[in-house]
Amino acid sequence: QALGSLPAEAAMSSRPKLVRVGSSVYLIDGAVYRVNATDGQLIRLLGAGDKVGKIDVAAINDGSTDGTNLLATDGFTLYTLQPDDSWKASALGLRAAGEPWQMTGVGAFDGAWYLLNGDAGSILRFDPSDLSIVPGDWTQGRARESLSGAIDFVVDGHIYVITNKNKFVALYKGKEQESDNIPAISNPMAMYGGVGTSYLWVMAV
Repeated sequence: QALGSLPAEAAMSSRPKLVRVGSSVYLIDGAVYRVNATDGQLIRLLGAGDKVGKIDVAAINDGSTDGTNLLATDGFTLYTLQPDDSWKASALGLRAAGEPWQMTGVGAFDGAWYLLNGDAGSILRFDPSDLSIVPGDWTQGRARESLSGAIDFVVDGHIYVITNKNKFVALYKGKEQESDNIPAISNPMAMYGGVGTSYLWVMAV
């Protein structure tokens, strides 16, 4: 059932993302929009050309929730939506070239920020005590083969990943978990779950 369509100015990428935080739903696609529950209209909250403090915002390319707040990123900075619709900005540690992080997916848990890179088969973890520290590979390369081709992931203490090789990967404290309960999947597209939910959902085609 089609609920609506993106206006041309909001259709920035081939993979727009919806994030639910409490009773609110947000669209992330080059910018952050709140979906107005009354009339379904999009209310733009943050995007390229805006300023948060002294920080110039670039195109927003992904976002998630820590169970309480909406978090979004442009690859340079992590933005947290405040109750009054203002934003808190925290600079992310960057590589020596100073280029923005490219990501397959993002997640938040217990103050830490995670980036999934399916091409490199890695998960980067930003230290919650100082997000500006350049992150390291959370699995220390041990799960690179399993994470290669990762499509999406969920962080809730454990990290669960689906890949384009029809693989479901469960990790805890950076180590891959072996379990007879890990399901077989076919043609996965996306995953949903996390803090405040009791289940994991995988969308497949």
